[in-house]
Formats: sequence, structure tokens, C-alpha cells
Amino acid sequence: MKKRRGSSLLFFALFLCVFMFGVSVAQAEDDGFTAMFEIGPSVLFRLGNDDIPLVNDTAGIELLNADDVNLGIAPGLEARLGGRYRMFGAEVRYIGMHEWSQSDDAFSANGAWVQYLIPVGNGLPALVDVDYDSYLHNIEFNLRWWPFDRLSVLAGFRYLMINEELTIEDNVGPGLNMAIFEHKTDNTLLGGQVGVEGVIVSFNNVLFEGDAINLGGSVKVGYFNNQIKTDISITQSVVPGTGVFADDSDDQGTFLVEGGATIGYNITPNIAVQLRYQLMWIENVALAPEQVPASEPWASGMVSTETEGVFYHGPWLGINVSF
Repeated sequence: MKKRRGSSLLFFALFLCVFMFGVSVAQAEDDGFTAMFEIGPSVLFRLGNDDIPLVNDTAGIELLNADDVNLGIAPGLEARLGGRYRMFGAEVRYIGMHEWSQSDDAFSANGAWVQYLIPVGNGLPALVDVDYDSYLHNIEFNLRWWPFDRLSVLAGFRYLMINEELTIEDNVGPGLNMAIFEHKTDNTLLGGQVGVEGVIVSFNNVLFEGDAINLGGSVKVGYFNNQIKTDISITQSVVPGTGVFADDSDDQGTFLVEGGATIGYNITPNIAVQLRYQLMWIENVALAPEQVPASEPWASGMVSTETEGVFYHGPWLGINVSF
């Protein structure tokens, strides 16, 4: 998953280049053109996993469940660069560098069996570890129209990636053999979206002349094609260089709904501090734990591309600068 982490740095470097270009354009334009840049850290909470048995012992007693590795929260970055000329504008927005990670372990004196359609394992004592990682990156481009000064309507495109890896390590004996079960899912969403954003109420001259507090919100809805790729591998230390490797892919239509409520404080007419709480629901996403009970990699090489809805929510705090 290290290559996936590098993609966030590539997106951010590209974003900074676009920002420097936007500043130079804004300085060269007439007074009718306004450039805007905002950036700040965000924290996203991810809704917990479904109740999915991952590893049972020989008697069928559950050792590890997907609930044991709920991902919780992850810090990240959100940035936006935009420009407006009279009633029309455009923007590019990046959300990413969110990396969730959770792990758990269990010891069994009565064997360990990974719960595929046909379970894989043995009856020897075992120390079992499970590691679950998930990554989110989003970049979008929107065109905006301001029918009113405080309300804009947008339409645009969004490219979003959700990549996951669930690894189960079965230390048989312990010390006799290390069996590693890896499950990777890649979701690549590309499609269009529409939305509205506006300031609901504004309080001027709150602390001193020229400042303001603004309360507003936004809603976006979109439809996307999700290109799903699932890979499962099973390897053992007693037979290095060999193993079971299986994969599958699928395309599915996906809905996305995003909303947020924002409070902003204008320190000057050109600089504002904003706090926003945002929510995002994405339907038909392939999550790594969901693939375990629906796959049969050892017996037949069959790999699942089961999908599930995923929900994110959390705060963002940043600074907004306009030119």
C-alpha cells in the first residue's frame, strides 16, 4: 500500500502548482475577477464494520470479527482553489491523506480457520493477527453559477479512490508455519455531481468594523462508475515462493451524497477562518472484510467483489484567502 500513499503527495504537489498559477492570473485580471484559496486539516470518522466473522477455531468459536478492527478516525488534508468572474466561476478541490489503520490478535489452542465460503486453516494451536488499512483520496473540478450573491449552484466531475487491505497472519504452532492471507480492494470512482452552496445568515461588525460571522451550508449529489478490483493471496513460510493468488474485477454504478455546515469568521474582507462539519455517504463500495465470507480462493479461485455503503463524517478547520 506504500504506492497508494505516494499518490496523495502527487495530488498535493499538483494542487500547489495550480494554486501558484491561479494567484498570478488573479493579479493580472481586472477588478471583476476574484481568486480564492483555502486549506486546512480535517478529521474523518468512518462508520464501523458489519458483523463479519473473519477467523474461527475448529469448534466454530469466533476468534476475530470485522467489528474488532473498526477504523475510527483519521487525520487528513482538504484544500480548494477557485476563481470567480461576475456570476460564473470554477474550482478544484482535494480531499486526502486520510489513512485509517487498526489491528487485533487472538490465541487459539484449538486451531484457526479463515472464514471463506470453504474455510481454510488447521487444528493446531495458533496466534492470529489481523491488520486492516483503508485510504481515501478525492479530487474534483466544479463550475459555479451565482444566481444570488450568497448562493451558488455547481456542476462538475469527481475522481475518488478508496483502497483497502485486510491481512490475516496465522502463526501456526506458534513457530511451525506462518500463513498470510491478504485481501486488497481498489475502488476507483469517476463521474459527475451537482450541488448548491451558500451563506444562510451573516452578522456584520461583530467585534470591530469590517468583520463578519457567516453561517452557511452545502449539499452535493453525484453518480459515478466504480471500477472495483479485488486481490486475494495465501502464502506460507514452509513453502516460500508459492501460494494461492486470485483476483476479480467489476464495474458498478455508485451514488454519493455529501453535505456540510460551515461557520466562518472574516478577519478582513480577504481573509477568513472557517470551521465546517461535513458528512459523506458512498454507496456500492468494495470493503476488504466483506470479501472474506463471499470468496473461495483456495478451493476454486473464486474472489468476491461484494459492495457495501460507507459513511464518513468529521470536522474541517481552515483558512480562506481571496484576492
